[in-house]
Amino acid sequence: MKYKLVVSDMDGTFLNSKNEISVENLKVVKALKTKGIMFVVATGRIDYMIKSYLREIENSSPIIGCNGALVRNLQTGEIFNEEVMDKEVYKKVIDICKYYKVPYRIDGESFVYSETFEGRINFILDYNKILSEPDKIPYKIGKDILTDMDPKEKVFKILVTDEDMVHLKKVELEINKVEGVVAYKSAHNLLDVMKTGVAKGKALKSLAEGLLINPKEIIAIGDNYNDLSLLEYVGFPIAMGNSVEAVKNIAKFVTSSNDEDGVARALLEILKW
Repeated sequence: MKYKLVVSDMDGTFLNSKNEISVENLKVVKALKTKGIMFVVATGRIDYMIKSYLREIENSSPIIGCNGALVRNLQTGEIFNEEVMDKEVYKKVIDICKYYKVPYRIDGESFVYSETFEGRINFILDYNKILSEPDKIPYKIGKDILTDMDPKEKVFKILVTDEDMVHLKKVELEINKVEGVVAYKSAHNLLDVMKTGVAKGKALKSLAEGLLINPKEIIAIGDNYNDLSLLEYVGFPIAMGNSVEAVKNIAKFVTSSNDEDGVARALLEILKW
C-alpha cells in the first residue's frame, strides 16, 4: 500500500514525557516530506499551543486541534472545519465546574481563558517562559470568564483538571448530562469537554475527503481515548506502547512507548525505509 498521509497525536505519542520531540521522531517526519507523504498533527490542544513544535518539524499542513473541533492552517489562517460550543451550553459546564470546585480553562479561538492560576493554566505559564515571543501561548486570567471574555470569542474546548480520580469521574458524569456537549478523559487527571459530535476521526474524514485521500492510504498513531475515532477511520492504525488498552485493541500494530521513539520505530517498520 502506498500511503499518502500520516496523522499523529501529540501528547503521549509524538512527544515524549518531557514534552519534547525526539531526534528520531524529528528525522522521520522530515523524511516523510521528502517522500511526498503528508504529516498532520491531531491534538487535544488548541492549535496555537503547538506553534513551536510545528516550527521544529517545519510543518505547514492543517492542524486537527481541540480533538477535531478546529481544523486550521496556522500559517494561512484558513479554517477547514470548526465545531463551536454554544454559549448557553458552556455556561452550564462552567457552573458544574464551580459547583464541584475543580480548576478549568477555556480554549478559545484566540486566547486561553482561566479564572485562577490553579490547574493546567500553570502549564501554560511555565511553558511560555521557554518559548520565543512569536510562539508564546496567548492567555487571559480574569475574575469571571463569562463577563471578561470577548463575547465574539469562539469556544472550542473546556479542559477540567483534578488529581482526585473519583471526584473527576463525578464531574465527568455530571457534565455528560448537559445536552450539546461530551466529556471524556484525555489523561488520567484531565477531562476534555467539547461540542457533541466532535472527534478527531470525524475531522480527519472531512480533511481527507477534501484532499481526495482514501482512508486506506492513511496511517494514524495515538495513545488515548480521544484517539479512538482517529484510529478507527484509517487503513493502518498504530497504538503506542504506553496506550490505554482500548487503543491497543483496535490497532494493527503496537509500537514502543513515546519515550522510546515509538512513532519513528513504527513508521520505519511499516514504510520499510
